[in-house]
Amino acid sequence: MQNRTPRVLTRAAMLVLAAGAVLVCARSALVLAEPPSDSPHARPAHETKPAPEAKQGKATTPPPPSSKSKNAANDHDAANEGAPASDRASAKPSEPSDHPSSDEALKLLQEGNERWIKAAVESPHNDAARRKTLADDGQKPFAMVLTCADSRIPVERLFDRGVGDVFVMRVAGNIAGPHEAGSIEYAAEHLHVPLLVVMGHTKCGAVGAAASHASVGGNVPSLVSAIEPAVARTKKLNPALDDKQLAAASVIENVWQTIFDLLKTSGPTRDMVSKGELRVVGAVYDIADGKVQWLGEHPWQTELVLAFSKDSAQAQVPEEKPEAK
Repeated sequence: MQNRTPRVLTRAAMLVLAAGAVLVCARSALVLAEPPSDSPHARPAHETKPAPEAKQGKATTPPPPSSKSKNAANDHDAANEGAPASDRASAKPSEPSDHPSSDEALKLLQEGNERWIKAAVESPHNDAARRKTLADDGQKPFAMVLTCADSRIPVERLFDRGVGDVFVMRVAGNIAGPHEAGSIEYAAEHLHVPLLVVMGHTKCGAVGAAASHASVGGNVPSLVSAIEPAVARTKKLNPALDDKQLAAASVIENVWQTIFDLLKTSGPTRDMVSKGELRVVGAVYDIADGKVQWLGEHPWQTELVLAFSKDSAQAQVPEEKPEAK
């Protein structure tokens, strides 16, 4: 019989060598998988603890999202495309209370404009259910905005609000004539809207026409004439401005002019302002960067309300007729 011991030993040695090679390869793979400690991708020391063992009988991975949650996530990502993660996390708009104050309404508009600027809009209240609710139950806007008819001012979008949130009046030059004043009175008295924003905008064509004394026809002169007092006042304070500079500088003054005209001609608006039921603030929208500059209340609001209320009261006192002899 031949001695098979050498062959057995040879096979055993080969198995040992193979096992050693496997261990070396596995160790090398682990070393390659773990970045060096000075790498920017290295795991911090406090994160090197092994994950706790899953309890028996419970899945260790979350179930796949439903199609509804997938669609919601996709809609959210599309609305927030381009926004930083920190902004997206805090982008969800607040809901107005049942009876919002003017401070609350203003805050909602300001927060919405911040989302618009950051391209992190949520576009709330735009679905079919919202439209049906408003059709069945009526509107309840929390703010109203009087602004220019310029197509570059998408009011609800720049405040990141939806259907039924904002009562909007638009007219070239954001002036306050009888029809605009009547709309404001309706919203304040019957819909109980606590806030009115009179908002001009950069590069306003109507203000530019008034500043350059452009030749206009039809019904346009009635718009321009309402803006001319603001332009004249700006020109008086800044006589060196050319027409283009004058138009830009007159935008804010025209906002004040509109509030002045509204308080002068609308008794109901004056009454609600004096009682604290309505707050009127000015603003200017920059059509280039999307930012709203908030101007606050008219600097002479209290004096104007008192003066115009007194004038109105005196105008309503009937003249005494002389007694017939």
